[in-house]
Amino acid sequence: MSNGAVVDNSVALWRKLDAIDLRNEIEKGRILLKIQEAQGWNSKVFDTWCRDNGVSKIKARQAILISKTVDQLVYDGVNQSVLKNFSKAGFLEASKLDQNDSTKELCSFLCDEAEGGEIYISKEEARAIAGMHLAAETPLFSDKLKAKLLASNGVKPKVIAPLVRLLEQLPESSRTQFIENLDQDPSATMVRHITAEAKMFLKYMDTSSQATMTIDRDAVGSEAIENNVVPQVSKLARKAAQFESYIIKAHRLRQEIAKNSSHLSDETANGSPNISKFLNALEALNKETVEIKLNDKLGESVECSFSRTKTVG
Repeated sequence: MSNGAVVDNSVALWRKLDAIDLRNEIEKGRILLKIQEAQGWNSKVFDTWCRDNGVSKIKARQAILISKTVDQLVYDGVNQSVLKNFSKAGFLEASKLDQNDSTKELCSFLCDEAEGGEIYISKEEARAIAGMHLAAETPLFSDKLKAKLLASNGVKPKVIAPLVRLLEQLPESSRTQFIENLDQDPSATMVRHITAEAKMFLKYMDTSSQATMTIDRDAVGSEAIENNVVPQVSKLARKAAQFESYIIKAHRLRQEIAKNSSHLSDETANGSPNISKFLNALEALNKETVEIKLNDKLGESVECSFSRTKTVG
């Protein structure tokens, strides 16, 4: 037998074993669902059961997802025999993608593709087909823009799909601006650029800063897109939120130092002169204004003022 024939036979055998793994995973998922039902759908009780029985919580949830997806497909009239054309990883990936609004009913679509037996759905194949499906079906892009993108050299559906998923999460005004920019330059470079910008924009929108609470964040974001400064705005928002969290942490640490110092003082009230000196030194951190040296050689220091205020209203 030639080397090529050995490889082909081995691949065919591997796929048969993978199909058995997938069937086993489906049955495991159904068993786990029965256990969940018996436990009253209590996730904490189920997690404890998984730990006590040496079952990975992640793998348990994956098996449950696979079994639910299969049961839904059978309910929808899909012939279960088509699953032999899926790898376990491919069907799991399809099941995960099927949970997203943008790729809803993907499993049914993939089953139609695999039904003839001419295509084997691996994890990579599931992602690729999902990308094509999403790029072709998304309502965010006009037919004209879709045609431009697909005609552009280097723009593949798997490149468009991540952008579509990001754009779906953006406010409409910001999403529209990104799409307008893409319409002007539907190149692969621009697709990747806008994908990166959209990721940054989402980080900006997810960052909560007290200093910018009164600002129209959507309007700031729109201007950032217009002026091509989304990364800078996103970074500043994250730094502001980080700075505020440091101040809150410093305030809480001062409270802990004061509390622990008081307890230590009570425990060593007499006969501990050095501990008393230590506690007296720490009193400097409990003043309303705390001075910390930055650079001894240059004589630089920073003063931090801590005074609690109460907002009335």
